[in-house]
Amino acid sequence: MPKTITLVPAMYAREMIPNADTEQKLESGSYLLAIKPKKLTANAIAQREFKRRRSDAGFKKLDVLLEEQIYNALLARRRDGETLAAIIKRLINLPDNDTTISIGEADN
Repeated sequence: MPKTITLVPAMYAREMIPNADTEQKLESGSYLLAIKPKKLTANAIAQREFKRRRSDAGFKKLDVLLEEQIYNALLARRRDGETLAAIIKRLINLPDNDTTISIGEADN
């Protein structure tokens, strides 16, 4: 669903210094806060298009918070130029006994 915008005729638009009076007008509902949307940059358009293509190709987004020890263990298994996604994919394809990331007693 596209983002909605609020249009105000230029002759009615007013700039006001934020104070108690402006807050009262906003709370009344008679006045709305109008924000001029910024034009998307070429980089933002390219990023959006890249995400759309990846999504169409079947990729899913994964947001994970890892403990520092686990994150460091993953990075230790990293090969030259390998992304974190590639590390995870490679480790999942390994036999079960090689996919276990153990943190030694000295690390605790």
